[in-house]
Amino acid sequence: KKLDSGKLESPRALEALSAGSKNKALAVLTRDAEDIKALPLPAVHAASKALAGPPRIFPKVLHMQAIRAQMRNLRDGDEALRRSKLDELPRSLLNEACNERAILVNGREVKHLRAGLQEWLALTAHLRPGDEKDAKIASESTRLALFAINTLYSIRESASETRPSTRLVFAK
Repeated sequence: KKLDSGKLESPRALEALSAGSKNKALAVLTRDAEDIKALPLPAVHAASKALAGPPRIFPKVLHMQAIRAQMRNLRDGDEALRRSKLDELPRSLLNEACNERAILVNGREVKHLRAGLQEWLALTAHLRPGDEKDAKIASESTRLALFAINTLYSIRESASETRPSTRLVFAK
């Protein structure tokens, strides 16, 4: 549900933010998954910006096209990653795959990058491409929700110890 102000309903957003794991947060955000076109405009702008979409002044339809295109790219990339051996991927490809999925890269060891990708692939394993409209809606919504969760976790993990005010904002 959305409030008139264009934000996610507070209790659901707070429940997702306070979930103890990405898996639990994903379950909260994708409960009763809706088509991403039902997202409030501020969420569309934020997602589009994070996914290198068009400038904010463009109409919502262009932002939605950019988001959907990136979710399709992630779906195709996930399938390619499932067919490959993550242990054999060079660091440059691991960095690229993690960046595309908002998994924190800077200063992380290769084993942490692989673990982040394995977690993403496990959480999206049930989202196989299908022709059914409901399957496509669930796939887009779930990948976008997981992208948002990864963004939040990356911010939490990279918050500087020297800036307690930033740390408090993103505290678990």
